[in-house]
Amino acid sequence: MCQIMKIQNTKLLDAFWPVIYNLDSAKKAVQQGWVAAAWCSGVTLIGVILNWFGITWIIQDSMALVDGLLFAAIGWGIAAKNSKTAAVAGLLLYILERVYSWSNQGPKNPIIAIMFTLMFINAVRGTFAYHRLALGKYPEEKSA
Repeated sequence: MCQIMKIQNTKLLDAFWPVIYNLDSAKKAVQQGWVAAAWCSGVTLIGVILNWFGITWIIQDSMALVDGLLFAAIGWGIAAKNSKTAAVAGLLLYILERVYSWSNQGPKNPIIAIMFTLMFINAVRGTFAYHRLALGKYPEEKSA
């Protein structure tokens, strides 16, 4: 029998690796994934639109439009449905894109890449925990 215990965590550590012990803490972890997906989608779509007008902000081609729309759909799946599939897809798509980008252009912004990867990992952790907790597989912490 597995029990979920709330472990004392610092605010800084909790931002990067939140402890998930009830539905609310699972939802907070899930939020990180849709925020990361929204940033990926927004920045990509802005880059594509700027390129259409001849402004080169970041290197984007029109195929990046598909990428931006994929991240928008993934973010919606994570935020609106607590979708495990969307969370895993977001993590895999982000990692594959970093590998592709870094293999072509060299590593750029590794700190941001680590932060976004952790945000997508937390979304995966949160969605899986949310569904387990919602089904009653683990008891929630009782309020005093």
